[in-house]
Amino acid sequence: MKRSRRNDGRLRVSGGYAGLALLTIAAMLIVAPYLRGDDAPPKKLLVANTATWRTTGLTEAPSDAPLHHDYSQCASGPSGAVVNLDVGGAMFIRDIGSVTCVDGFKMIDAPSTGKAVTFVYFNDGASTSSFEIPPLGALYNNDPAVISKPMVSDDEEGIWVTVLPAFPDTPFYVTLQDSRSATFLPIVEKFKASPPIAQVRIAARGSYRLSVSLGTDPLFRCFGAPSCAVYAPVYGFVSNGAESGASVRVSVFGESQP
Repeated sequence: MKRSRRNDGRLRVSGGYAGLALLTIAAMLIVAPYLRGDDAPPKKLLVANTATWRTTGLTEAPSDAPLHHDYSQCASGPSGAVVNLDVGGAMFIRDIGSVTCVDGFKMIDAPSTGKAVTFVYFNDGASTSSFEIPPLGALYNNDPAVISKPMVSDDEEGIWVTVLPAFPDTPFYVTLQDSRSATFLPIVEKFKASPPIAQVRIAARGSYRLSVSLGTDPLFRCFGAPSCAVYAPVYGFVSNGAESGASVRVSVFGESQP
């Protein structure tokens, strides 16, 4: 995929007063719903449907109400992904990517009530792995995704940050705090990611609590050019485990932390 230096998920202010006015209005229209603390982007389910990745979906109705939800992303034809559950009921949709017309990796709307997760499976003929992913929240409003559960990175187990950016070369930085003591200076690692999905392994070794943020730097994010950049919301999660996919623990963006 050809990368663009201009379209990196940020709204830039340039080109005189006319450009300033137009870009300011555009920025407010795009991000205004997410600039209020109670208007987080809706939760989404990650679905994979490729030659090596497949997905099964599990939906559970609440204990006090039935649940109706249509997962389909198909442009036409009858939906094969409608869930109608009685109170307390549950239902699997196997190979939900094919059923919902998803090609590659895509986020689909999670039900507004009840519970839903996806089980993502990898099989390339040589190795297999699978893990459960709850509904994903998003980075937005310049707020970090805080992962307070300790994550371990060593020669066998890794810390992996997975993001689904809307624009090429979207910048991120990860702040790692040694889980043994808050007196240790934090470590900052930076990376860029492009659609549809990217996964980066943290280079540092140790036990950390971490946060993931949009932008280029925790100290100078609002100084100089680009000044106080505004980014489109980005969904994602942090996982901890072996590269083979064994013993994976997943913490999603927007997840309530203990």
